[in-house]
Amino acid sequence: MSLLNQKDDSHAFPITGSGADEVLERINELKSDLPSRAHGQFGLYAMEGEDSVQEFGEQAYRTFIRMNTVFSSVLPGLAMIEDDLQAMCVEIHNGDRAGRANITSGGTESIYCALHAMRERARIERPEISVPEIIVPYSAHIAFSRGAHFLGMKLIRVPTGDNYRADATLIEQAIGSCTVGVAVSAPCWPYDLFDPVSEIAELTLSRKLWLHVDACVGGFLAPFLEAVGQPIPEYDFRVPGVHSISADLHKYGYSPKPCSAILWRSEQEQKFHYHACSDWPSGPYLSQSMLGSGPAGATVAAWAVLNHLGRQGYEKIAEKIVRTKEKLTAGIEEIDGLSTWKTDTASLMIISAGLDIHEVTAGMNALGWVLWGNNEPPLIHLTVDSTEDDIIQRFLADLAQVADSLPAGGVHAVPKTGIYGTGISESEDHLPRWVYDAWKLIETPEQKAGD
Repeated sequence: MSLLNQKDDSHAFPITGSGADEVLERINELKSDLPSRAHGQFGLYAMEGEDSVQEFGEQAYRTFIRMNTVFSSVLPGLAMIEDDLQAMCVEIHNGDRAGRANITSGGTESIYCALHAMRERARIERPEISVPEIIVPYSAHIAFSRGAHFLGMKLIRVPTGDNYRADATLIEQAIGSCTVGVAVSAPCWPYDLFDPVSEIAELTLSRKLWLHVDACVGGFLAPFLEAVGQPIPEYDFRVPGVHSISADLHKYGYSPKPCSAILWRSEQEQKFHYHACSDWPSGPYLSQSMLGSGPAGATVAAWAVLNHLGRQGYEKIAEKIVRTKEKLTAGIEEIDGLSTWKTDTASLMIISAGLDIHEVTAGMNALGWVLWGNNEPPLIHLTVDSTEDDIIQRFLADLAQVADSLPAGGVHAVPKTGIYGTGISESEDHLPRWVYDAWKLIETPEQKAGD
C-alpha cells in the first residue's frame, strides 16, 4: 500500500502519478513526525555541527549532485577536488608525502577496504594461508565482523583489559600461523577509549603483521582536541607500524553523508587495495573504493567544509565540544544514582551502580529523547557536540526526573531485545519492514546458543 492516498491501494507503485506539491507535502508530513533536533542532539543528530556549516555543506553538495565519482577521470574539476581532499585527509593524520588515501561511502566501507588489503597482501606474501585471520579487541566496531564474513576471513575478538582498552598481551597470545593483521580503535565506539596503538604497533611490527587503526569516530576530532590541549595519545602515521587508518568525514568532519576515507601509509599498502577488471565487453573498470557509482556531491561537500573551516575552525569547534562535555558531566554527577566514565574524546558514558540504566534510557525515550547505549556494561552513550545551554539544561532536568522516579517506584518498559544499543525491540511496529523480516530470517546469537 502506498503512503500516498491512491485510488487503488492494492499497489505500492501508483498507476497514475501524483503532483509534485502533493508528494513533497507528504514528505514534509512524514518528516514532521521525526524526533526534534533537541531530542536527537546526543545521538540521532549528533556530529552535524552548527546549522551554518551543514547548510554550507549542503549548498556545495548540490553543485555536483548530478555527478558520479566513477567518472571523475573525465571530470577534471572533480578529479582535482578528489586529489586535494585525499591529500588533506593524509595531512590531518600526520602522513608524509608518501601517504595515500581513497574516499569511501562510510566507515564500514573504509574498514572493508582495510580488511581486503590485508587479505590481498597475504595472498601474495603468505599464499599458504587459506583463511586469513585478523585479531581485534572485543570493543572494535561490528564492521570488522561483517567485513570478515563477506571477505572470507576469520575474525578473532579478544577480551579488552580491565580498563576496556585493547590488551597487547592478549592480542599477542591470540596470534597464530594464519594471522595476517590486527586492528585497534582510536577511539572505539562503545566506550570512547583509545587502544594503546603504539604498544600494539611494536608487537605487529615485530611479527610483520598489518596494523589498521579505526579512527572513524575520532579521526577528524582527535587532532584538533590535541591541538587545544586535550591529552590524546599518538594513534596515526606518527606511530611506526600503522599501515592504514579509517576516518569518517561525515562524523566530526561535518561533511554531509555519505563520506569517509581509508588512508594508507604509502603506495606499498595502497597497491593491495585496488582491483581492476576487464573481463566484459566494455573494457577495463577501476574505482577508488569497493563501490562503483558514488555521489560526487558528498566528495565535493567534504572538500568544501574542510576548506571553509580550516584548522583553526576545527580547533574552535573542539574547544566548544570540551566545554559542552564539561557542563554535561558536572550536571550528571549531581544526579543521585548516576555517574560518568572518563572518556578520551567527545562521547560521554552514563552509568549507575543502583539504577537499571536500561530503565533510565526507556524513561528518557518516553520523554522524547533518542539515546544510544551499550549492553556490556549497561550504560547510556551520549555523542557530544557543541550544544546550546538550554538543550543541556532540558536534558539534565529530564534525566534527573527519570532517575528520581525509579527509586520511588516508577517503571519504564524496557524492550526485551535491543538493536545496536538503541533500546529498540525487533518487534516494534515502527521498524522498517526489512528489519522485522530480517530478524525472522536469521538466527540471533541467543537463538544459536539455545540450539
